[in-house]
Amino acid sequence: MINNSSLALLIADYLDSPDPLVSKGRGDFLRRLFDSLPVGLYRLTPSGEILNANPALVETLGYPDRETLMAVNAADWYVEPKVYRQRQALLEREGVLRGFEARVRRYDGQIVWVSETAFFVRTQEGQGLYSTGLLEDITQRKLAEMELRDSEAQYRTLVETSPDAIILTNLSGQIIFCNQQAAELHGFETVEDIQGEDAFRLVAPESLFRAVRHARKALEEGSLRNVEYTLLRRNGASFLAQLSISLIRDQAGNPKGFISVLRDITESKQRERELEAIGLLAAALRNAMTRAEILPIILEQLLGLMKAAGAALATVDPLTGETVLELAGGVWAGWTGRRRPAGEGVSGQVIQTGQLYLNNTAYDDPLFDQADPQSKVRAVACVSLTVQGQGMGAVWIGRQSEIGAADVRVLMAIGEMTGNALHRAMVLETLEQRVVERTAELAQANEQLKQLDRLKSKLISDVSHELRTPVTNLSLYLSVLERGQPDKQAHYLGILKEETSRLANLIEDILSISRLDSGLPQEEFELVDLNTIAARVVTAHRPRAEAAGLHLDFEPCASLCWVRGERQRLIQVATNLVANAIHYTPGGGYVTCRVVTNKALDPPQVGLIVSDTGMGIDPEDQPHLFERFYRGQRVSQSNIPGTGLGLAIVKEIVELHKGKIELETEVNRGTTFHVWLPLDEG
Repeated sequence: MINNSSLALLIADYLDSPDPLVSKGRGDFLRRLFDSLPVGLYRLTPSGEILNANPALVETLGYPDRETLMAVNAADWYVEPKVYRQRQALLEREGVLRGFEARVRRYDGQIVWVSETAFFVRTQEGQGLYSTGLLEDITQRKLAEMELRDSEAQYRTLVETSPDAIILTNLSGQIIFCNQQAAELHGFETVEDIQGEDAFRLVAPESLFRAVRHARKALEEGSLRNVEYTLLRRNGASFLAQLSISLIRDQAGNPKGFISVLRDITESKQRERELEAIGLLAAALRNAMTRAEILPIILEQLLGLMKAAGAALATVDPLTGETVLELAGGVWAGWTGRRRPAGEGVSGQVIQTGQLYLNNTAYDDPLFDQADPQSKVRAVACVSLTVQGQGMGAVWIGRQSEIGAADVRVLMAIGEMTGNALHRAMVLETLEQRVVERTAELAQANEQLKQLDRLKSKLISDVSHELRTPVTNLSLYLSVLERGQPDKQAHYLGILKEETSRLANLIEDILSISRLDSGLPQEEFELVDLNTIAARVVTAHRPRAEAAGLHLDFEPCASLCWVRGERQRLIQVATNLVANAIHYTPGGGYVTCRVVTNKALDPPQVGLIVSDTGMGIDPEDQPHLFERFYRGQRVSQSNIPGTGLGLAIVKEIVELHKGKIELETEVNRGTTFHVWLPLDEG
């Protein structure tokens, strides 16, 4: 194949010229060269009449011979007449065609793709004479391009729905397809805006060499995982990205492109650097024992790590309560020693509330006055030094550039470390007094541990006793079931099921007690409507009450009864009280569950009241009613099932919710339990 199409066109044009070289007998040489060229050459009139054509063109268009080809008009080659008209208009207007692609119809009717290069010759007066051109069959190349587009469609759905940025390129790096995430990552509004871009132009100069080297490596090895580059957005801003690159092959196994999965790791890397810097600060603070050593270290880190123009540390004077700028540096160096009354200005508010102050246009904030280090900077941030819930000071930074979320994270970490370091220094300064206080605390803690140890021993003893009975019964009746009379097997199985249920209930109650001993995490508390909980529990127990011949009623509160608590534990409270009432009330009796509010109390309360007409509680049992594993004498004698943990669980849950439980009872007349919880009116 001739690579220089201009040479082929020159030969085709020169062949029919009146040049003396041709007339002197060299025309045969040019004719043989023209006929031997492996690319299709032609000369056409402006109207499309074929003046000359070489054998390669005859073969490309599939005609039997040159004469048959030259008998048709060139316009007849083109599948779409409008494309021929476009081709002719472009040629006459520009005087040249370069790589004009079109579909043409061969003599046998087969349609092929061709690429045409031609130039148009005019007279000196500008009248068109002829055009000389080169026609090349590019069908295989077009099929390969269409195959590549088909491959794109296979990935389109996956790519468009992926949370990561995905880019599909050809082997030269041109972006053929990508998802919206990739477009936005590089700062383009739509995928159409980024398609066609050179992917290597979106790589920062410092990463370009590595990117090219990795592309070659992926071409050789098939894939490359988790490489990091600095990439560019459309506006020139840079960001750090992590990429995984995979080679795409066609059905024949030939490489045809790359698919890259990207994610922006700028923030995660920033956090790594923040942690590293904070680690260095922590190491420096570990060696500082006094306030005089700690404060300069903090000030230096505020200025350096935060790239601050000014920095300051404020503390609270323990004698006067005033806010004192103990140390300031940078553009604020002259502010050291300034004082202001407690609670005033930015420092005072930050210390009192514990809330961050951040203002990136702080010049005109009325909170500032002559005692606040605001001047000479545009952006200001101040965080509280809080130790054990008490504000003991504040740290400031100021600079001309904006203070962002990442800066705030670092500043808050420094503030926390500063507070702890100053608190440690204060503890060391009053070490002797702290030793005495700590000794007393340890003695008290030791007594508590002894009490806990006694409780643990009692709990183990009680659990062992309670577990022994059902386990013994299970063993006994399993033996009877094995050796007893066949006609009593159903009776034995019933007893085994009862004992198994008793054992399961006991274990569940023990686990509940164990969880309650570790407390309820306040973050799991939520707003709960006590009406809804009580209604749900009553509905669940109504079939059981009806089977026992009892009337179970529910009286909801007319208004919303919100409490803040852990929903499942509050359901357990209502369940245990309603279940107990059903257990201890004979057939024909009544069990009533009510929800009420009492806003006259301070604070206002929500009440869950469960009443029954059952056996009541003996006076001698009442003081022990909420003890673990305690069961009254009449209950034990009546062989009513239970674990002795239900009311203990109720009391502990109620107390963990800052509530209280009250009891009203009369032997053989019934019992009423009042559970009071704080009403949440927010």
